[in-house]
Amino acid sequence: MKLGILFEEKLHNCATGERNVVGRRLYNRLLQGGNGPGGSLRVHLPNSKNPDDVLQILTDVMTITRLSNQSTMKLVGSDGQPVTSGFGTLYEGITGDGHHVVVKIPKNFSTPQALKKWATEVDLAQKFGAANIGPRVFLASTQTKREFLVMEKFGTDLLEHLIDVLEQGDEKPENERAGFLKDEGARLRGIIDTLIGTIVDFDHPTTCFGDFRFENIVVDGNNARQIDFDFCYDVDENVDVRVLLQLAASFSQYIQNTNAMASVFPPVGRLFGTELWDKRKHVLNTLAHLKTMPAARFDILANKLFAPNWAPGGDFLNALQMYYRQRSQEKGESILGSWRSSPASVTELLLVDARDDVRDQQQSTIQ
Repeated sequence: MKLGILFEEKLHNCATGERNVVGRRLYNRLLQGGNGPGGSLRVHLPNSKNPDDVLQILTDVMTITRLSNQSTMKLVGSDGQPVTSGFGTLYEGITGDGHHVVVKIPKNFSTPQALKKWATEVDLAQKFGAANIGPRVFLASTQTKREFLVMEKFGTDLLEHLIDVLEQGDEKPENERAGFLKDEGARLRGIIDTLIGTIVDFDHPTTCFGDFRFENIVVDGNNARQIDFDFCYDVDENVDVRVLLQLAASFSQYIQNTNAMASVFPPVGRLFGTELWDKRKHVLNTLAHLKTMPAARFDILANKLFAPNWAPGGDFLNALQMYYRQRSQEKGESILGSWRSSPASVTELLLVDARDDVRDQQQSTIQ
């Protein structure tokens, strides 16, 4: 059997005489590493008599070429620009048997803890991919300086898809636009809720709720997957995981995105806004349980909710508790807006609300 994985990219530009360093590095990395479906940690020992040391691959040669409409193998967004990430670099291409794949190459790890974190992410990606929670993983490596993850390219992220939906709505006749946007919102909500159900039913102690955001949820037709597994934590049995994921998806958005989505997810632009509001007593019970967990686990969600200001994870839970104690979702949104400007201003706002409640009660008694 022919052993090896090849990025079939031009390694030498005949016109300019320049070497294609990206193609060469990818070739070397994938050729020398691999411990998932398709490899082992010790593939750099080709003369070993131990069968476990032999690189086992899905096909004789796994070739990955760049997409025909792109001049680079780097993953690009709808704007044609490479997708950037703090963890490293993303590449994309197509395999010899027609699979559109994304290759995740992390930055070099400087500590054993970082390498261990990568190994955990690879393990979760493989397990969640097999359970249809994430894209399928074709090949992976946790070998030092040879780390990579080759996975299925699955649809487009939810945020980009919603932008397309809004643009499609703009092209509709005025009398059809509202209905189209609302129907598409309901369809997407159902798709994401199905994904949440799959996660809830999967027998695994870890839930990646910190990553359950529009940017990390990808949709393809009537199916959805989660694509990032960095912020994953064990969740206590008394926590309603469905509510936790609905909260993460609904409240981890920049305020401008939420405002823009009000016509898709009425009345205030939250993905599961109405569903969560209708069961807000249960939501408050869930938030009380979540507050027993380390607040730092909610840091990434808080930073999304209160952007551009930084906020600690505890503020995410505190603000949502206030939100669901209000008389309406609109009142809750005013709480979040004030908190985003200044947490101290929330106290003044609540005092005003309390005076309004007293006045309303007095008027009701007089009548």
